[in-house]
Amino acid sequence: MIEKSAVRSYRLIRPDYVNLTDKVKVLLSELLRINGIKFHLIDGRTKTIESFQEKIRKPNKFYENPLKQLTDLSGVRVIVYYHDDVEKVANVLVKEFQVVEKEVSHQASEYNPEQFGYISLHYIVKIGLDRAELSEWKMYESLLVEVQIRTVLQHSWTSISHALQYKNEVDVPKSLRRKLNRLAGLFELADEQFIDIRHESEDARQEASAQILAGNNHIPIDPISLREFINSWGALEGIVDFMLSVEFSFEDPPHAPHRDEHYEEQDYLGFISEHCHRVGLLTIEDLEKALSFNPKNYLKNLFENNNSDWYVSEGFVLYLIIIRAKITDFCVDDLLSSGWGGSTAKKVIEIAKSDAKIS
Repeated sequence: MIEKSAVRSYRLIRPDYVNLTDKVKVLLSELLRINGIKFHLIDGRTKTIESFQEKIRKPNKFYENPLKQLTDLSGVRVIVYYHDDVEKVANVLVKEFQVVEKEVSHQASEYNPEQFGYISLHYIVKIGLDRAELSEWKMYESLLVEVQIRTVLQHSWTSISHALQYKNEVDVPKSLRRKLNRLAGLFELADEQFIDIRHESEDARQEASAQILAGNNHIPIDPISLREFINSWGALEGIVDFMLSVEFSFEDPPHAPHRDEHYEEQDYLGFISEHCHRVGLLTIEDLEKALSFNPKNYLKNLFENNNSDWYVSEGFVLYLIIIRAKITDFCVDDLLSSGWGGSTAKKVIEIAKSDAKIS
């Protein structure tokens, strides 16, 4: 009787849990962005009727009131890039929600040295008191949400081990345990190394910025020094303003101090760096000399000869101007090999060559 009654009650209330899951996903996305925490994915699920029924039927469990005792009817998973971001997300949860329970049994510190297992930080939360006063959240104030926080690599380990149907160490044949232990250690080591690489990359960025600001333009061109050059390039603001006046559209607000998390992906800095080395631009000084011309007529012609709107970023503006500056060293195939579309590559090369003849 308890099972039938509980399933019937859950069937009625489940739509509320579905809505809650969706709302918490959106809320967490906004909160993490506001707090400057980059994340790979936020997803969620609401336990199905079948899963609910299966769980309360388990012979080793007894629930007097499953709707009150089960804390994972709504679940949200936050996947971050770096291990130290797990704690940052946890701090946001503590600040913005009521924490009912913090479950740490899946932390590395809780495993014996010879054990393996998936690593994740779990919280059971309710809507924060202040937010629960808002009319759009009021109906969810008593409902629980399980929030899991883990890195991309931790999530990969979980997915792979589940695919192998090895959710617990006792499920694994003894002959395979050593191999899985070694793999688990590699995943943990990789998480640590990614943080080290991020720190070293930031150190390199700061050093390049300091060198450029100090007037040392002899530093080698690479994606990091190119980013810092763009940030300090005195002519860029005037070029961007001109491009806006002829109706180029920018994928990211020009001169914005805080970039979208995908901004670096839009800037092609790796390709630009490779092109620079190929055409003999080896240092920031070489680049500055190559860019010492007025590109406005060339850029205007690019826009006027395009059949659709141009969507660009500041990095791509640099890309276009380098092509014009070193057009004798560029051909359509060079751009195609960097992922350009055929018609666009052909058009840019033609207009750059034409503008070079006029100049």
